[in-house]
Amino acid sequence: MSSLGDVILSSTVLEVKTMHFPQEDQVDWLTSEEYASLFESHPRVRDLLTFHRKSGFLGWFHLSRLIWDRDYQEIDDLHVSLRTGVMRFLFFLWSIYYRKKPPVWKRLDKQRWRFFFYVLFKRFWPKFLRPTALVKRYAQVLGGTGQERPSLKHLLLEKKEDDQLRKLRRPFFCVMPGSCWEGKIWPVSSYLKLISQSSMPVVVLGRSSDWASVDLVKGLKELGIEHFSGIDRWNLPQSAWVLKEALYYLGSDTGMAHLAEAVGTPAIVLLGPSREDMGFGPWQSRSQTIGQSLWCRPCGKDGRYCWRPIRKQACLKSLEVEVVDDRIKKGNASA
Repeated sequence: MSSLGDVILSSTVLEVKTMHFPQEDQVDWLTSEEYASLFESHPRVRDLLTFHRKSGFLGWFHLSRLIWDRDYQEIDDLHVSLRTGVMRFLFFLWSIYYRKKPPVWKRLDKQRWRFFFYVLFKRFWPKFLRPTALVKRYAQVLGGTGQERPSLKHLLLEKKEDDQLRKLRRPFFCVMPGSCWEGKIWPVSSYLKLISQSSMPVVVLGRSSDWASVDLVKGLKELGIEHFSGIDRWNLPQSAWVLKEALYYLGSDTGMAHLAEAVGTPAIVLLGPSREDMGFGPWQSRSQTIGQSLWCRPCGKDGRYCWRPIRKQACLKSLEVEVVDDRIKKGNASA
């Protein structure tokens, strides 16, 4: 419920088909209100439960009581947070008070120790002890093979195309330069240089709170480069349509990269503090990650704690435009 990327990756469980969970079965799905639109028309979601994260403990208590009263046989905890831990504890108390058996509670294996030691020892940590892909772990919660992958193509069944965007010359690519964490942002000047070398127009994604997206649009206007600003323009289903129409996604390690993959568009993700083998890297065969081979990588998920004594956040700040441009061209040529 806390991040778009994790919500999209967790939808892998909706693609699982097993003897005990056949493809025609439906589930009740709980997520944060801001991500509910991704699942409102999903064919495997029977009832969509939402939670307003600012409603606090009282709101979570009432929601927990609602779920308890529904007498579910099984709950699959794909978040494994303090919040879901509180719900599980409440279920334990209520089971004693009402003398009723609580639902079976299955939890995602978050592999915290694998992650911790990989960050600590970095490239010296053995590959077989590094975190396995999140999509694989999500699928295994419900007994899947681990080969299942997220798919949100149901969002494309209803036409949500933007009439203004239709005027943009095709093909185009989408860029999401911003992130909640500054340590995951490639310099806007580098994006400008890369886009100026491209023969295709670009669509800039983001919100008005994403300063990198705002600065990029401002720079593109000043340079007279053909672009389309999608800042604050689309909701998540509409963004899915735009990403599906794009040749590829380019940008930070954000939920938009996973949304692009979930509708069939390859993602080119610029990684700084993290690495693709930390569990949450791109999973589509045509997608790729671009990052530098530095002694300090990985230092965490978001770059809040840079290990470097000098040249802080060099992993992205010193990533050369020519390297990114060359990798993109090679990737497009092979596709």
